[in-house]
Amino acid sequence: MLGLYTCVGGTSVATAHVAGAASVLTAQNTENDADLVNDLLKESANYISSESGYGNGLLDLEYALESYDSYAQKREEAVEQGNDAESVALEKNAAELPVFSEEEVKAEALWDGKKDDSSTSNHYYLAKVGIDYANNSEDQASISVPAARVFKLGAVAPDDYSMSRLHGEMRPNYITSYRLVTKIALKNGDPSDLTYGVIEGQAESAFTGIKKQISLQGLMTGDKEADSKPENIGHKTWEEVIGSDYTGSDARKAKLRRIFIYGMALHAITDTFAHDAYQVQSDGSLKKLVHSKKMIQKILMITGFMVQQIMLRCVRIDLRIQNELPDAS
Repeated sequence: MLGLYTCVGGTSVATAHVAGAASVLTAQNTENDADLVNDLLKESANYISSESGYGNGLLDLEYALESYDSYAQKREEAVEQGNDAESVALEKNAAELPVFSEEEVKAEALWDGKKDDSSTSNHYYLAKVGIDYANNSEDQASISVPAARVFKLGAVAPDDYSMSRLHGEMRPNYITSYRLVTKIALKNGDPSDLTYGVIEGQAESAFTGIKKQISLQGLMTGDKEADSKPENIGHKTWEEVIGSDYTGSDARKAKLRRIFIYGMALHAITDTFAHDAYQVQSDGSLKKLVHSKKMIQKILMITGFMVQQIMLRCVRIDLRIQNELPDAS
């Protein structure tokens, strides 16, 4: 996604990668038999462990390609000498094994439908993808560590309580939530002069709820029973929400709030494509939409584009923080 990589597991993924690697090796010399390719894949694999489940190790196509000619020649020589071709061994793969963070391993897919009580699987990982995109893109500046931390905090800000309304209304509309949150971000967290109707198609209760949740003072907190139990509603200041990075001038703090709220907008994007979608019928009833594989691919492309746009905004804000520049007019 966005030209980067994610950590996934399972035979469905492994089989495709091994088959692809086998095709590349076969293309090196179509006159060689399949046994050579099969043995080379095993010999060139990066050894992990003798424990059950690791097989021959981690696929390493680069090492296999580097070794192809010499390995094929040694096999020919072994056969000519009356030995078994399978007796030929490669020098042990000495490449350093890649290490993935806990968050990457948890997020085996962007939207796998699994719940994670640490709230870091889908939203956190999509934030990481966006940050990696910013830091690896050749045509733009990278984002600083403090700004990245603030962005990730926004992406996993709680929204599972009814009072939040970030999930829309009885008929959730995540896109309208996303649009309103980005408008609040542009105002550095001050939604006071936004009026109902600024976002076309948004339910009034959703608009009011989001305005209550985000303010110049901080974020509203609560739980799933907050609607019926007002005593469960609380509040956290921006100092409490953002933590030790929330320092410096008022202008710097305003920009950090904006980056945090853009993280919340990314959360809304994730929800837009992660949760069930329904279409309102002529009689007012709701019909669940089932997307085709082709549509899912389009959705992922759209999501990628939206993540890019959010990150471009955050990078520009971060550059102004680092250079102590005022907001662009």
